[in-house]
Amino acid sequence: MRLMRQMGVNAVRLAHYQHNDYFYQLTDRYGLIVWAELAMVDWMRDTAALRENARQQLIELIRQNINHPSILMWSLYNEINPSNTADPAPLVRELKELANKEDPSRPTTGALSIDGIEKLHRVGELNDLLALNVYPGWYIQTPDDMGPIADKWNEAYGARGIIISEYGAGASIHQHQQDFSGRTGRAPNSWHPEEWQSIVHEGNYRQIRQRPFIFGAFIWNMFDFASANRKEGDQVGINDKGLVTRDRKVRKDAYFLYQANWTAQPMLYITSHRDSTRSAADTPVKVFSNCDEVSLDVNGRRYGNSHPTDLHVFRWDHITLTQGENHVQATGTCHNQTVHDEVTWTYHPQQP
Repeated sequence: MRLMRQMGVNAVRLAHYQHNDYFYQLTDRYGLIVWAELAMVDWMRDTAALRENARQQLIELIRQNINHPSILMWSLYNEINPSNTADPAPLVRELKELANKEDPSRPTTGALSIDGIEKLHRVGELNDLLALNVYPGWYIQTPDDMGPIADKWNEAYGARGIIISEYGAGASIHQHQQDFSGRTGRAPNSWHPEEWQSIVHEGNYRQIRQRPFIFGAFIWNMFDFASANRKEGDQVGINDKGLVTRDRKVRKDAYFLYQANWTAQPMLYITSHRDSTRSAADTPVKVFSNCDEVSLDVNGRRYGNSHPTDLHVFRWDHITLTQGENHVQATGTCHNQTVHDEVTWTYHPQQP
């Protein structure tokens, strides 16, 4: 909760299982909006046992947590697979009616995958709040395609607004690239450079904030987490889409993108801190800060002030590193308070 509040979070989508009451108490105390989730995911069976299990879990979810004012909505499912042999719509309708009976004051929702929103239209129409899990720039298309994708499906469901219930990208704090133009190098499953995660979030979030009909957006995920079937990035059995490492010790670069956009406390962060050994002399430098102006010094040489993009991103695209250690420092002033960050990058020319 402390890490989320420092980042400026104002809403949290809980994962697909029941959560400790203590966390709901914290969301009440700090005023976060909560999406509470039922554990019905992916594959469904048209059996009485599954139906009764889902009904029981939904009743318990609502009755145990109904008095938490932070909860805005009850979610009935996550990413129902369109390949289910049974039609999921009747069960979703039954659960919606049950939720409305148990708690008439709150709307229901459910997160559709990109193939689900296309193929399970009857399920999506049951949502009081339409929601879509989609990963432009990671699994499909490019980061900027978030906008056209949201436009398309908002219109397809009657232009009543949409929640982006999952978006993001993986990142290893041990994998890096100096080139910010794309994800370069090895196969995508094994190559999760921290820099590309930031680029995906910049592109996705820019498109989200430009569209008022997207009335909620949830980054997936706040923290890296165990996932037994994953073999991605630099760790087996870990989903590394978190903005913070699983041990809660390291905040990845993309964390500071959102802090710059969502908080007023003056802050400044030089990205690629951990990319300390460089193989190219020419390098971009990128800074996330909520200051209006930031200056950059490299080895005592002033590179001038940079003004921010609409996402509080400052960039100097062609900085020349010298062989050996390079001291990089960025400084900004916000509300009469000076903030700065510094990093040392060591440049070793590539051998022919």
